[in-house]
Amino acid sequence: MKMEWMGKLCALALCGAMLALILKKHTPEYAFLTAAACSLLLLLAAAEKIGAAMDRVAALAAAFPAGDALLTPLYKAAGISVISRLSAALCRDAGQNALAEKVELLGVTACLLAALPLAEAVLELIGGML
Repeated sequence: MKMEWMGKLCALALCGAMLALILKKHTPEYAFLTAAACSLLLLLAAAEKIGAAMDRVAALAAAFPAGDALLTPLYKAAGISVISRLSAALCRDAGQNALAEKVELLGVTACLLAALPLAEAVLELIGGML
């Protein structure tokens, strides 16, 4: 699988970061908007690759009986993790470190809640072995 798309996305991120750094001196609000727009472009560009990865994981899950039931909590936790990390990073870029910490705490809590069915399944499996 070719990985040249990763190099292009990293170059886009670096260009966006440099532009935001230049703008920060004169117009901090435009620097924030530049970083946010660059982040959105990166996510849109990566969406195809993320979809392909999810398709492969779904194919692997179909190979064993309880695959979908066990992978759904992982999908949810991964999605929550990505959203909360991006939100916290944008809060930090806006100079709101305290808000970013709260977003991260909420993300961890939501991930734990999403993973509870998986933990229950593991405990049931262990209980069945005893």
